[in-house]
Amino acid sequence: MAYFGRIANIIKTLLHSALPGAECGVRAANRHRPLSSFSGLLTSRFSVHLCATLVMLVVAACAPQSPTSLPPPPDVATPVLALPVVTPTPAYPWTDEQAVMGGVCFEAALDASEQLFILRTAEDHIRFYDLVDESRLCRRPVARVPFDFSSGRMLVGLWSAGVGCRAWHEIVRYERDDAARAFTLTLRLVIEGGCSYELVRPFWIGLEGMAGYAVRIVMSNE
Repeated sequence: MAYFGRIANIIKTLLHSALPGAECGVRAANRHRPLSSFSGLLTSRFSVHLCATLVMLVVAACAPQSPTSLPPPPDVATPVLALPVVTPTPAYPWTDEQAVMGGVCFEAALDASEQLFILRTAEDHIRFYDLVDESRLCRRPVARVPFDFSSGRMLVGLWSAGVGCRAWHEIVRYERDDAARAFTLTLRLVIEGGCSYELVRPFWIGLEGMAGYAVRIVMSNE
């Protein structure tokens, strides 16, 4: 209602400015003589048309404007997170047992490098630890980590020595010949960098179901 009241006030103001003493379609009483002449009729009709025109203009100007529609946002491609490709670790027919020999000091491991050790029983394991302690190459007795020799399991391994920045063993190939009851594993020692560090790297594995097999670990220069 306040909206239409404001429109009426605007119309009255415009009319009084254009035609003093007149309102929309109505003559100002007691101020002018009756509109009996042709010019009075024209004035009356002009007043009506002017009133209608002013109403249309004011309503159009005061009517609430519809909000300007905004253009749709441009299509933005959804970023896709590229997941790293994980290469599965090959499943070998042995278990990693480097932790069993983790208590052997660097000096004793270096002295025993390039020798293959095959421990088939718990007694063999105990004698091995005894030999390390008797060498007196380590400052303290070696930490003795137990290994499960049940079900014909055996503990096989060696240490490899070299000079460089870092080194590790690579599996070249392995072969199990049940007819000949033999197992052969071929390794390669990889050394990187021009450092002058003396390196010793262990390779110890647990083999199962090979009781009585001839086991060999061969170091390759390929």
